[in-house]
Amino acid sequence: MVTISPNVVRSLGEKAMVSRLSISKFGNQKFDRKISRETNIRLGAEADSGRYNKPLVNRKAPAMVRVTKTYGLLRKYHSDYTIPYDDNGGRLLAATHYTDFCRDLRGYIEAFEQASRDFIDAWDRLVDEAEKKHLGSRVFKRSEYPTKDELKDMFGVRHSFEVVPSGGNAYDIRDISDDDRERIAKAIDTQVGEKLQDSMREPWKRLHDAVARVVDTLSDPEKGFHKTMITKLVDLVNVMPALNIGEDPNLDSLTNDIRNSLVHFDITDLKSDKYYRQDAAADAQKILDDMGAFFTP
Repeated sequence: MVTISPNVVRSLGEKAMVSRLSISKFGNQKFDRKISRETNIRLGAEADSGRYNKPLVNRKAPAMVRVTKTYGLLRKYHSDYTIPYDDNGGRLLAATHYTDFCRDLRGYIEAFEQASRDFIDAWDRLVDEAEKKHLGSRVFKRSEYPTKDELKDMFGVRHSFEVVPSGGNAYDIRDISDDDRERIAKAIDTQVGEKLQDSMREPWKRLHDAVARVVDTLSDPEKGFHKTMITKLVDLVNVMPALNIGEDPNLDSLTNDIRNSLVHFDITDLKSDKYYRQDAAADAQKILDDMGAFFTP
């Protein structure tokens, strides 16, 4: 179980902020009721037993690929450097990472916005290709395609920061008794502490899943793997200090253990030397076992 110090909870507003990211884009998939019904009947199934979902424009069209890729990279970056905080998409960002995060996030946003503009510019051509080649006249329905003006409204990025609530703010409230202020402050800190405790499961889970993958892969001599198994672990270890917003000393300790051992595995030797691979698997298993004392998936 992740334990959060009351001091960390009370000072959370000074060490972290809530980051909110909302991204919208053109939804390329469309349910075709008529073809679904015809296909189900032809196959001897009930009319509504299966669904035919068609991509309105070619998924492999360069403009579509760029929008999809930049959308995914933007969302991934925001998720990689933050941890969940509330049910409305708010995620905690460490204040120490604020400058780098804003700079890099802006780059991902600009890339997505440029890809969106390119997609809109290519829209007429993409629709024509869908009718003449990609879908064909029987499946294509022009009424399902938005106009360019409507398409523009489908793309957008909104990002904002919010302060983390703190029980200390309750003492700024006027016209209530000291007892009420104390009660409100405790209630706020309790709520924030519970949220932070839940939030801190994510960095633990990321670390656990990455090490478990190493154990699972290296323990089976027949399993192949790419060097990304280790490079992704290196990236995770490097970002972990920014994710340890709850200042969990056990998470710091396990991260250091991984930094001092697993990330130094030689990929070539892992693939060519079965004894080196066995020793590496044992090292990873020990860290995974140690992790079990503090975190249960």
